[in-house]
Amino acid sequence: ITNGQEATVGQFPYQVGL
Repeated sequence: ITNGQEATVGQFPYQVGL
């Protein structure tokens, strides 16, 4: 299930829901 929202943790962006 992917939300498609992007979140940034530190310097590493990732897609929420992966």
